[in-house]
Amino acid sequence: MDTSFLRKKVAGVPVLYVAALFVAVLALVAYRMRPAEPTEGDTDNSTDEADVAGDPANADYSGLATNGTVTVQQGTDPATVTPVEVATNENWARKSANWLVAQGMASGTVAQTATRKYISGESLSVSEGKLIDAAVKQYGVPPEPLTAGGVSKPPAQFARKQGTPPTVHTVEGKNDNDFWKLAKLYYGSDHYDYVNSLEVANLSIPKGRSHMPVGTRVTIPKYTTPKYYLTVAANQSAQSIASKNGTSAAAVMELNDSIKFPVVRKGTRVRVK
Repeated sequence: MDTSFLRKKVAGVPVLYVAALFVAVLALVAYRMRPAEPTEGDTDNSTDEADVAGDPANADYSGLATNGTVTVQQGTDPATVTPVEVATNENWARKSANWLVAQGMASGTVAQTATRKYISGESLSVSEGKLIDAAVKQYGVPPEPLTAGGVSKPPAQFARKQGTPPTVHTVEGKNDNDFWKLAKLYYGSDHYDYVNSLEVANLSIPKGRSHMPVGTRVTIPKYTTPKYYLTVAANQSAQSIASKNGTSAAAVMELNDSIKFPVVRKGTRVRVK
């Protein structure tokens, strides 16, 4: 074989060496241009847009704030919503009257009359007052300020105490202008026992005693536990009962609205203090 070609030189370098260098360069280029092989853990994250549009289950939700979880909230069925009872004095009176009847404390007519008179501010008898005391203990005071009358609210805590009983209170406005509010203010309760204590200590104030004028001076006595007297003779009068107990006939009658004076039967329990 003629090898003279291999001995030729190009720029002083044998042709054989030049050919070998060229082959090496081609091999290196071919190596770098080969397709990259997938490595372990690589996955195909591509999404076919046509599949996503046709099948929502294939949609990629990874970019949502829910981290891939979509929560669908259902609306509330109006039929399942419990209606809220509007808090009014009428509702309070109806509920209280029904409760008094259910407890066997009064007939429907008596209970309705007592609660109606209470929320309208009318004067109550002793028996009606006891019914209202029971209703207030059960349900609390009516939600709205009561209308003009002996039991008018708002609550007495908005009034200002002017001393510690015994003391004298000067009426300043609508929050301290009747005995009910003053009893609540000074004794913490507008129970009849406290109210009657104020009434007896202020016999000079007219019997109406609702909405006493601003500036009215009201004696606030130190509260004492009620004292009762059992009549021992027939037809005892308020005066004879008062004289036996160191009080006045007017005070005895004020403390016992349910008793028909001037005379009472033997064995009657009469409050004297």
